[in-house]
Amino acid sequence: MEYLKKYLIKLKKEEETLEKKCRRTLNVIKDFVRELNELGGDIRTSSKEAMNDTINNDLRKAGEILNETRKKLEKFDKKLLRAKTCLGKLLQDSKLEMGDFQNSHLFITKLEKDFSAAKEEFFEAKILHLYIKSKKKKIPGPTELKLVDFESYAGALSDFCGELLRKSKWDIINDFHCEKKVKKYYNDIKIIYQALAKFAFSNKSGIRPKVDNLKGYIRGFENLLCELKMKTKNSNKPNKKSEN
Repeated sequence: MEYLKKYLIKLKKEEETLEKKCRRTLNVIKDFVRELNELGGDIRTSSKEAMNDTINNDLRKAGEILNETRKKLEKFDKKLLRAKTCLGKLLQDSKLEMGDFQNSHLFITKLEKDFSAAKEEFFEAKILHLYIKSKKKKIPGPTELKLVDFESYAGALSDFCGELLRKSKWDIINDFHCEKKVKKYYNDIKIIYQALAKFAFSNKSGIRPKVDNLKGYIRGFENLLCELKMKTKNSNKPNKKSEN
């Protein structure tokens, strides 16, 4: 019966080896989660910084930040894919308790949401930068935005309109003779709204309230244009004291 004992010892060692391997894989996933949580926050912070620099007309600095942020976004994408691959391997080989796998799955699901939010923030900043930088003020399309998908593009376009309203206010502060420029922004926002309003976005996507916000941005532009007209009209009035 000695051979039977050897069989059992061999199987036990194989099981323990597999369990150790799965534990190592689980630790790898945890390391990815910690790293990607920090990376997602960096992407969102850098994207906001680039938007502020674009609005302040520091396009060179904004471009440099966006180039570095794109590298972080690509890194996030690759590492998230590796984490998901590790999770799939755990499901196939695992000798771990179901709770360990479920926790890892929850972490990956959260990371996917973080990646989606980081992408949207980055593309919002990228669209704003390319738009302001271009002489013809052309809205960049998906071919100019690597890694973009339908929902990221739609969400970024919607939020871009809010940043464009902020940019208009900044332009007016610096020079209220900018009605032509503000009208261009206004017309482009209406075009974006008309394009996005044709799609039925689910509540789960989070895009629907963003599209609804566009109506408020449009009203904001209309108020700005009215104020500009009044300022221009008043500035063109003859000064009574100088006439006397």
